Amino acid sequence: MNPTAKDLLALARHTVSEPRVAARALMSFRLDMQTRWIGLALTSVLSALTLYVSLQFFSPAALLLLPYVPGPFESAVSEAILIVLAAVLAHRIGRWQGGQGSFADALLLMIWLQAILLGIQLLQIAALLVLPPLASILGFVGMGLLLWMLTGFVAELHGFRSLGKVLAGIVVAGVVVLMLVSVLLIPFVSAGG
Repeated sequence: MNPTAKDLLALARHTVSEPRVAARALMSFRLDMQTRWIGLALTSVLSALTLYVSLQFFSPAALLLLPYVPGPFESAVSEAILIVLAAVLAHRIGRWQGGQGSFADALLLMIWLQAILLGIQLLQIAALLVLPPLASILGFVGMGLLLWMLTGFVAELHGFRSLGKVLAGIVVAGVVVLMLVSVLLIPFVSAGG
């Protein structure tokens, strides 16, 4: 089944209000892997472009950080790697806990989640132009929505009933990943200092 633009807009609304329903609908599309990889490339490139557009609306002091921000290609590749890593973690940890989800569906759900977050980032850019304090509020709302949607997606992917247990698993996995990344980065930080 090929979703129409109208289907995708309705799906975006459901993703925010009823993530489990949206996840079920996404997985029912039965998209082939090539389409999923194209979706990954598209969301990664759009995320990188959004980063550069949003930097243009920061204060002049923030623009001093531009030389330290990776280039557009590096940003897109990094975004793609993060999406795939999130899909691998959602798939493997869920399977380890008795879930039934596939990697292909985990990848699709993480790509869609990034597309929704991209929409929130675009709202933040618009808010920066109209009412800057609203952009900060949207940032916090976006973080809350991320946890809400991710929890619903992982629960539906694996057929888990308890959203609380899924949320706890996501938080624990996030802390472990951050600790591992910190440990892996120590040699680079030490070498740079």
